[in-house]
Amino acid sequence: MKAIKQTKEAWSIKNTGLFFALAFLAASCSEAPTAADSSLEILPEVVDFNFHIKPILSDRCFKCHGPDEATREGGLGLHTEAHAFAALGKGPDHFALVPGDPEQSTLIQRIYTNDPQEIMPPPESNLTLTEHEKALLRRWVEQGAAWKKHWAFLQPEMPEVPGEGAGWAVNEIDHFIRAKQIEQGLEPSSQAEKTKLIRRLSFDLRGLPPSLEEVEAFIADDRPDAWSRLVDTFLNSAAYAERMALDWMDISRYADTHGYQNDFERVMWPWRDWVIHAFEQNMPYDQFVTWQLAGDLLPEPTLEQQIATGFNRNHKITAEVGVIDEEYRVEYVADRAQTLGTAFLGLTMECARCHDHKYDPISQKDYFSLFAFFNNLPERGFVGQLEQDFRYAPKPSVRISKEAIDSVVTFINNRDTLPYIDLMVMQEQESLRKTYILNRGQYDQHTAEVGPAVPAQLPALPEGAPANRLGLAQWLFSAENPLTGRVAVNRLWQQLFGTGIVSTPYDFGNQGALPTHPELLDFLAIKFREDGWDVKAMLRYMVHSATYQQSAAIRPEHADKDPENRWLARAPHLRLKAEMIRDQAFAASGLLSKEVGGPSVKPYQPEGLWEETTGGGGGSTASYQVSEGADRYRKSLYTFWKRTVPPPGMLILDAPSRDLCSVKRQETNTPLQALLLLNDPQILEASKALALRAWHDGGSTAADRIAYMFRSVTSDLPDEEELSVLTRYFEAERAFYATAAEEAEAYLSAGAFVLPDTLPAHEMAAYTLVANAIFNLDEAISRG
Repeated sequence: MKAIKQTKEAWSIKNTGLFFALAFLAASCSEAPTAADSSLEILPEVVDFNFHIKPILSDRCFKCHGPDEATREGGLGLHTEAHAFAALGKGPDHFALVPGDPEQSTLIQRIYTNDPQEIMPPPESNLTLTEHEKALLRRWVEQGAAWKKHWAFLQPEMPEVPGEGAGWAVNEIDHFIRAKQIEQGLEPSSQAEKTKLIRRLSFDLRGLPPSLEEVEAFIADDRPDAWSRLVDTFLNSAAYAERMALDWMDISRYADTHGYQNDFERVMWPWRDWVIHAFEQNMPYDQFVTWQLAGDLLPEPTLEQQIATGFNRNHKITAEVGVIDEEYRVEYVADRAQTLGTAFLGLTMECARCHDHKYDPISQKDYFSLFAFFNNLPERGFVGQLEQDFRYAPKPSVRISKEAIDSVVTFINNRDTLPYIDLMVMQEQESLRKTYILNRGQYDQHTAEVGPAVPAQLPALPEGAPANRLGLAQWLFSAENPLTGRVAVNRLWQQLFGTGIVSTPYDFGNQGALPTHPELLDFLAIKFREDGWDVKAMLRYMVHSATYQQSAAIRPEHADKDPENRWLARAPHLRLKAEMIRDQAFAASGLLSKEVGGPSVKPYQPEGLWEETTGGGGGSTASYQVSEGADRYRKSLYTFWKRTVPPPGMLILDAPSRDLCSVKRQETNTPLQALLLLNDPQILEASKALALRAWHDGGSTAADRIAYMFRSVTSDLPDEEELSVLTRYFEAERAFYATAAEEAEAYLSAGAFVLPDTLPAHEMAAYTLVANAIFNLDEAISRG
């Protein structure tokens, strides 16, 4: 309701829609970061290569002096120690870097010169160095130009836990956080109110708002372990598994269609059911990933392990006549290699498909060696059968019988009682397919042959590990791998705090962000591995920290010293994911169907959208049939996902298209988002249902009923001013509809949910408008 207070002088009942649209847009604009003048920064006493120098070299120098040999100029490379300290030209006494002697270091000379023919970076590059960056480079050379391997490629070491934070800290996380806060001159915030805490935790762990009963029970629970009990209740719910599966759908690029022009339907939802089951069972992360990468290569693989490998068949598949089979088969393999790099290594492997990586030490040979792990499936690039039957699963596939569903893989919700389900899975072909480095990444331009191998700059495969996908999975979770644990805990941190310790979860390389708390990241990565890759245990540990439980209120010093909240002196104020905004509306109104698993469903979307955008191939995706009954109110996790026309409401609220693996969603604020929540039939239905609940359960006065609706959505009661604004809005709309019966009936006719005709239409229309306004408030679309 912050937006209401900020604009109350401009309030006009006649401009209600515009007002709440503006309220939505104001939801996260108040924390916009401010730019700092880097020239005024103070030089560190000790210049660190990874945290001070490497980012400058990567951003300003690697374009011409980086890992890509084809574009390297002047014989100088600054991407490795050997290249950087090598003699320049034919003379043995000319060096870019002379440790301890900036005057003899050509690099320092060239960045300070005023000669446009000599200065680096050259003017035509459109790259420049600030005075602060130049001073950093000079001091680094003065201090000996100590070189380090890229931080993310160094094996994590258990750091010493700082002593700062005594009396405030709950666990080790808080000591690391407090140490950084002290460096920045910040004080932590007090603990958030219980109503804020339960809402925060409920969305973070379940993707849903807490019920009124849960809120009241938590407020009344004064036992010392009340928080722990609440955390365990949420973690042990089916909703937790569904919330975790939601993020995994982005990572796995899950969709219900094959993509490309005709975009025919596919059946992959049994794999989604497995993901939910795995999270509900708290399958260790190493096992969870290994089964998905190589379940078919385990000794005597079970049906469940084979189903899990559907992860790497979620890519697009074409049925377009005239395509070149091998060209598209190569694209499918490339998609798997890119997905592995993004999801588990946090590296932009795809940048090395056409040439050596411009910034990271990943060669084209490294890329195609990783590609080779996924290049041995008996698959086709062109699959013409897709047009004939959407239940057809391109080979390799597994047939899941009804008997198996009833007795073995009981987690599959075969609600249509199909006699069998065919599912795409991974499988090795008998003869080994050769893999080549492809010139410019082109499918038919073979150069040198390569075999399955991991990037040369990372540890080798474990001794005895097979050179296949199973060996690759074993390598991911070996103690020597520096990336897997860091990448995994960083995403869990992002789930709870909005931004990871590394804010670029898709890029732990030279162009990615540096970790704000590197020691904490290593501590968590090692703890995650030593605790058996237990996801629930790690989330439980994080939410028990004092850092997580802080208030999100912004104090003046926060805005001045840390506008981006990098040092976490307050809890982040986060807008909910698209799916959570929709699911909250159904949960608060009592419409939400809690059925778990099964085929995807089709809630409302603009009429004729599929017909206008279909490629002409026909099939089940040529037209859109809205689901009936409770299926309209299933969780958004189960919404049918057509690749070429994803659910429009989800896209407007920043859900990814799922064409490729995605580990972080974009965040935008647009008028379309406000207009969506004001006019979407799904939200209007939820508003009607919430108005009906308030009529029956919220009390006998308008103020009581409005307060009931407000609390049902936000988990908190409105303050006096908020209640006054909403009550005046209700009274104005009630007066209008009292003399406009047809308009009231028209407004209440949206959607399939029908109000009893015994209720006064003018009052119900007014209550519905108030409910709709509440669904648009900052408190509703965010959690603090």
